[in-house]
Amino acid sequence: MKDLEQLLAQWSQQAGLQLERETESGGLLVRLPGRLCLNMEMIAEPPRVLLSSVLGPMPAQGCLELLTELMAANCRFAGTDGATIGLDIENDTVVLARQYDFAALSPDVLRQAVKSFTEVGEQLRRTIADRGLLPKDPFRQPPPAGMPV
Repeated sequence: MKDLEQLLAQWSQQAGLQLERETESGGLLVRLPGRLCLNMEMIAEPPRVLLSSVLGPMPAQGCLELLTELMAANCRFAGTDGATIGLDIENDTVVLARQYDFAALSPDVLRQAVKSFTEVGEQLRRTIADRGLLPKDPFRQPPPAGMPV
């Protein structure tokens, strides 16, 4: 798996992605200038690449409304590259995630996957933030150390 992780890092650089650092889980943190931060890691057998991004914290008020929005968004965005939204209970954050078959990736395919995933995440985040359920400014900092996403 380590060889595949190194290949993923190499492809990321060839795709023009700015790799900030490796995460504790062995994944890569990708920062797109002025955009959301993404985690990229190898998972499972056969190997798959998991892209994930924190969209924001769960609010102290309005959790039911936000969860309702998340369920509706999962339905609305189901046709957008297969990304899904979830709640990371350990960190109390809303997370967008998408898996890709490693065998089907190349630097160009990875570049397009990251672009599409980021666009979906930012659109979804704006939609929910416009309803006052998430802060207006997206997280632009890396997720906390040890975060499982």
